[in-house]
Amino acid sequence: MAMRSPVDDFIKLAKQYPLRKIKSEKDNKTALTFFRKIRSVGEENLSKGEIEFLQVLATLIKDFESKHYSFEKPSPVELLKYLMEEHGLTQNDLAEDFGGQATVSLVLSGKRDFTKAHIEKLSKRFNVSPALFF
Repeated sequence: MAMRSPVDDFIKLAKQYPLRKIKSEKDNKTALTFFRKIRSVGEENLSKGEIEFLQVLATLIKDFESKHYSFEKPSPVELLKYLMEEHGLTQNDLAEDFGGQATVSLVLSGKRDFTKAHIEKLSKRFNVSPALFF
């Protein structure tokens, strides 16, 4: 039995899912479904041609999603408010970390910046990188 070339495997997949620019949410969903189906067998079970096809398809998906799902990094205050909500905390719960409830209030209102000490305590409390608060 003759071995298939990587090009043959690439073309076989391209016939099932022609590679083209993803233009809509429906196209993206279809592309993701096809990608996951092929990838589900495990990368170690894919041929070189199949892996190359998936790399091109992943690039098309990434291009679409980066244009349609761009997210801005939240401000440190927005991040803290989110973490407080997720952990069910109030300003009073953070008072010790900030040296008083009044300081928490000033920071959350944007009238006062985080100090290095605040950032260190918050990163430990929430188990996140201190860089998120800069």
